[in-house]
Amino acid sequence: MQLCTARKWAKGLVQLKIHRPKINDMSISHLLAVVLVCLIILKPHPVSNSQWISTFIGDLIIIGDITVSFFVLKRVRLNYGELRIMFVMILTLIVISCGVVLSLIVNSRSDFMGGVFNVARFLYYLLLIPVASYILGRATLNFIFRLFDILFFIVTSIVIAQLYPVPFVTDTVHLVYGTNKLRSLVTMSPRIYGTFMNPNFFAVFVVFMVGFHLFLGLAGKRLSYPGAVFRIVISLFLLFFSGSRMGFVGLVTMLLISVLFSRSAVYFSVVVFCLVLVIVFFFLLPSLGIKSIGLTARRFSTMFDLIKASDILEEESLGGRIREWGRSKELIESAPLFGYGDSSTVDNGFVALIHRFGIVGAVFFFFFFLYSIWIGFRRHLSEGRNLNQTNILFISFSAALLVMSLAAELFFATQVFSLWLLSLILVLREPLELDFVEGLRK
Repeated sequence: MQLCTARKWAKGLVQLKIHRPKINDMSISHLLAVVLVCLIILKPHPVSNSQWISTFIGDLIIIGDITVSFFVLKRVRLNYGELRIMFVMILTLIVISCGVVLSLIVNSRSDFMGGVFNVARFLYYLLLIPVASYILGRATLNFIFRLFDILFFIVTSIVIAQLYPVPFVTDTVHLVYGTNKLRSLVTMSPRIYGTFMNPNFFAVFVVFMVGFHLFLGLAGKRLSYPGAVFRIVISLFLLFFSGSRMGFVGLVTMLLISVLFSRSAVYFSVVVFCLVLVIVFFFLLPSLGIKSIGLTARRFSTMFDLIKASDILEEESLGGRIREWGRSKELIESAPLFGYGDSSTVDNGFVALIHRFGIVGAVFFFFFFLYSIWIGFRRHLSEGRNLNQTNILFISFSAALLVMSLAAELFFATQVFSLWLLSLILVLREPLELDFVEGLRK
């Protein structure tokens, strides 16, 4: 009797760990996955006289898609890891919401509506987690990889239209994604941002896709070596034309972190090769003296100015940001606990968090962020000697995002942070039975 009970209990554990969705369920999940991921990566921010429309029309469309998904799915089931993340996220949302209210009471300079708007961003993240978790949890890894890979080439096509004037196509791209800070090759200082709001946000996407093609593509045996190198070289060109120096730093950070998790000589050599390729590319291309990209190349050739402390403030972009951080420090000191709740721009994710939510809200947010990384790290350790590509992608991409946040408010950019949440969901996602079948076919 006890043996029979033990067998039923063990069988129940296996059934909880490996989902066996029906064909109709998988078809609907695949369709919803396509819509959701496409809306996040290809989110429109059209030309408009209203900043609200140009900035948040895409978010409203995604919120509508999330609402429809709730009705279509009817019931969303989450695993234990996803429930833990949801609990920590809800706790963080409660704390920063209370902080906004307390800031209004204790600080006369508080921007209450700005605080409410920032809280709404985190509510948006909270709604995205269960829907995306359930949808991507019922799509195979091969399907997810193909989806992101296709979107990568679509974004690359949009970038080409931003660099080179293509009749009708370029005008359409400008209408859907705007022209603010956009410069084509004709200007001899090209700078593009694809489907994102600005070049630094676009650089985050490029860094993510390098990791995606390297870890899930090459290491996951979904791409050949030539196919992976081809995609990574395209990514380097995209990153170069974005002109984002922090994107370069973030990419190097991601590759260095991933080296620490290399458990085979082949994988270690591939990552080191990519790291050398990145460094050679970004220092060789500016030295060629190509006139059409001269000013953009100069942005990367001046990165060594960071080493000289006396030259940092002389560099227009970096010096302006550092001086802005200094002014924000004075404001933070006058309201350190709960912040101001406003939406002022300081081009630093860490300073922006403390400025808007105070030290209390920032601590809870980073607890959520670092707790998510810890879950990915523990899952990686639990895999034993097997290389789990999704965990390495998430951990290394998280490290890159933290570094790149030094020059941009990435935590408040819904399109960028949604991309990070998708990488988190890939870690929390329980393996499907079809994942093992696909693995046997390789």
